[in-house]
Amino acid sequence: MVSELETVDFAQCQAAMQRVNIPFSAAEAHGIAVGLFSAQADDAQQHWVQSVYAELDANDVLANEARELLDQVFLGAEKQLEDTEFGLQLFLPDEAIENLPRSTAIRDWAQGFLYGFGLTGNSQAALSEESQEALRDLYEIAQLDVSEAYASNDEIEMLVEVEEYMRVGVMMIAEDLRINAQPEGDHELH
Repeated sequence: MVSELETVDFAQCQAAMQRVNIPFSAAEAHGIAVGLFSAQADDAQQHWVQSVYAELDANDVLANEARELLDQVFLGAEKQLEDTEFGLQLFLPDEAIENLPRSTAIRDWAQGFLYGFGLTGNSQAALSEESQEALRDLYEIAQLDVSEAYASNDEIEMLVEVEEYMRVGVMMIAEDLRINAQPEGDHELH
């Protein structure tokens, strides 16, 4: 079964967003959605619309194109987090695209996740020590200076490792909060 996100081309989504002057990347948008779902937002759809495209003209054809692609990203993020067997894949370009090196996309994704996670106001107290550390590391990744493009094989390998670390960390955070959101006595043993 193909998820909504697998049908969205990153470069196409990025270009559609740029055409309507959305001031962030498709990677950041996916991070926002994952942050909302990870934090168990009750009103994720409302936060999504307000944060991502509330300012777009509903009668504009280009705005509607961007909105449709972004909604696929949103639904794809939801499905990814429903798959507790590590279904999460960060929505990043396969390689650098115009004005968005992969290193910048990784930083943008971390920024988006932190923003979406923060919108819910959920306490970090429900997180395990490992998840709190992952959240701190995501903050550090979101602060990275990516002014220089990464191109060497060592740098590319490092980015792959950072991406995997982020993916696993976010899955831990989401699992901690999913378990804590369940009514008492409804926790599964793993």
